[in-house]
Amino acid sequence: MIAESRPPHAAPSTQHAALRIHGALTLVAILFSSNYIISKLAMNSFSPLTFAYLRVLGAAIVLNAILVLSGARPPRRPGAGEDAGAPLSGELGRLTLYSILGVALNQTLFLAGLALTSAHVAAILITSIPIFALGAAMIMGRERGTPAKIGGIALAGLGALLVVGAEGFQGAFRSLIGDLLILANSLSFALYLVLSKPMMAHLSARHVIGRMFAIAAVLMLPIAAWPMVRNCCTAAAEKSGSSPCSSIARRAMLLSSFVLSVGIAA
Repeated sequence: MIAESRPPHAAPSTQHAALRIHGALTLVAILFSSNYIISKLAMNSFSPLTFAYLRVLGAAIVLNAILVLSGARPPRRPGAGEDAGAPLSGELGRLTLYSILGVALNQTLFLAGLALTSAHVAAILITSIPIFALGAAMIMGRERGTPAKIGGIALAGLGALLVVGAEGFQGAFRSLIGDLLILANSLSFALYLVLSKPMMAHLSARHVIGRMFAIAAVLMLPIAAWPMVRNCCTAAAEKSGSSPCSSIARRAMLLSSFVLSVGIAA
């Protein structure tokens, strides 16, 4: 019997790839966990809608600047026929939908909910994203329903109800509204994940996400303009009595949030 021959560097290469994947997942976990605390602190100085728009705008500028500076070509659809190599601009309608679900609603609902509830409750409720994604995929026929999957959705739903119900029973109506907004954010992002999966499978994820943030920055501007003006007027009125440290802290929180937004998106 002839033993199978393996490339001498196959095992180290596989281990290196596994380490990179685990390292990336660890970094994402750190970014996500830091996101709750930094965003909660930053909203002491910014309204949720203003902060959401500044994050989206900052991420859009940085992500698209990276694409331009790296000289990466726009993604093209693989395949044969006349439509082979069709540019991403032909997907504008779906990209706009993904921008609304995955960026505009996602950021706005998350920050509005976080402003009303506690960071640890938001972190617990955000874990409902995979459950919503599985449920949406099953309803759309992209996943086959099994007793284990349905039972998992029911169990997760019960857990979310216990968290949200506890807020309501304790009389913290403000926190209850915040919890519901976080759940709405989870549903919005889950729908984006399910709907965008086919596009992400055959197009460059970096280009798709970069253009999503750019579209969202345009779509959110009319809604965020007035809160931003009011935030600027309030900041100007308070500037005379504020210390330089508070101004520095505000800029530091905003910069940290930009870094987190770009890191999570990338």
